[in-house]
Amino acid sequence: VANHGANPGARTRSKKRARDVVSICCAISAYCSAAVRLRCSFDGAEAVTETLLCRFPRRRFMELLERHPELEKELLTRASSELAAAQEQMLLLGRKSARERVASFLLALARRQSVGGGPVPLAMSRYDIADYLGLTVATVSREIQAIRASGLIAMPDRHQFVVVDPQRLATAAAA
Repeated sequence: VANHGANPGARTRSKKRARDVVSICCAISAYCSAAVRLRCSFDGAEAVTETLLCRFPRRRFMELLERHPELEKELLTRASSELAAAQEQMLLLGRKSARERVASFLLALARRQSVGGGPVPLAMSRYDIADYLGLTVATVSREIQAIRASGLIAMPDRHQFVVVDPQRLATAAAA
């Protein structure tokens, strides 16, 4: 989720790119993000893969939750998970090295998107990854290359990776 110009006073890495990548939504988690932000100011989002969205008035959404309490419980569970992910992201940005940030990002993507240890889609551009991790594009590229050279991941192409050694990647993320 990219917040476009929500904080005009914020410094950006590039004067051409006035946005911040503030969240990554995978598959069904996207609708939870929308539900959590019902009362928040939010300027927009960008999809980096094919996406199906549904939009309806807040009143109708609240009526739906009243009719289906199990949906409300599921949304609360997902909102709690997203809050935990946001807390992890704050820790990542505040305390981890560049290598640890990139390893954490790759590990999180693999956990959310991988099916049976197969290739993990890497749909975000290096620019978006850099924005999300608070790094430069050059640093992201260099760290991905170093992680690959260490044998922790394999990259069949620029848009997907395979976790070769999950334990060592987790160690690199937590170091």
